[in-house]
Amino acid sequence: MRYVFIINPVSGKGAAQKKILPKIEEYFKDKDLDYTVYVTSFQREGVALARKEAEKGDKVRIFACGGDGTTFDVLNGIAGHDNAELCVIPGGSGNDLLKYFGDASAFTDIDELIKAESYPIDLIKVGDWYAVNVCSMGLDAEICLAKDRYLKWKFVSGEMAYKIACIHCFLNKTKNHFKITADDGSVTEGDFLFAIGANGSYYGGGFHAAPPANISDGILDYITIKTVSKFRFIKLLGVYRRGGHIGLDICTHKRVRKMTVECKKDATVNMDGEIITARKIDFEIVPGALKFVVPNVYKDKMTPSKQEATV
Repeated sequence: MRYVFIINPVSGKGAAQKKILPKIEEYFKDKDLDYTVYVTSFQREGVALARKEAEKGDKVRIFACGGDGTTFDVLNGIAGHDNAELCVIPGGSGNDLLKYFGDASAFTDIDELIKAESYPIDLIKVGDWYAVNVCSMGLDAEICLAKDRYLKWKFVSGEMAYKIACIHCFLNKTKNHFKITADDGSVTEGDFLFAIGANGSYYGGGFHAAPPANISDGILDYITIKTVSKFRFIKLLGVYRRGGHIGLDICTHKRVRKMTVECKKDATVNMDGEIITARKIDFEIVPGALKFVVPNVYKDKMTPSKQEATV
């Protein structure tokens, strides 16, 4: 097994490189193990680096050292390569994927990660890209776009940037007209705050968007929330953060394998925090498409759900 570390030097405003690189060097200095460290220097370089290492064909464990964007790059580089495993060492502002495991501290222990096993988990196919956590359109995708601007502000954390973006978009982006088609052919059309296709549970710096989600059950959690008054939106925000929206009269939750979202003009699409624009997009689950390294302390989280896709 080879070990490859891809570090994003801007993740966590530089924290990823400062904290993780010394740990890697200290761990491997007296061990006869094959390891390589890359520090990226431009956007999407992580995709190319991960793909280059996966294409060598032998077993390789590739560590995404940074935030959810770094994880997005590495998984898109190794998607389709059965010899490659993804491991995450958190160093970003959000790291929402790892919130699925609760206390994700073991993901910072390199020795634990070297000894850990990998498990097949699902991916979400979005056009030519893959996501592993949460995809969406509507208010939250617009918030994600705005959040990136506020993250550039000095002393603004990922969570704070998200809150500022929420306020900005609350004033401008609460009405989104979508036509949503599920994989059984059922169609819903109307005004929504947002439409979500979830594999993981959390996004946006800790919002519990999809409490029932299971990353290895082969199911996509389809969640929509209808447009509401700004007064109700303010009351709803805390409920949504805690995951209390499932079951509300304005919330629809389905278990599907594919959902298609359409709108009349170009709209922002969120893929694990990465942004594209589209008028029509598919969110489609790809079961067991990624080998994901999970420390032994969290292995009980990798028991697939027995629930079926229902609409």
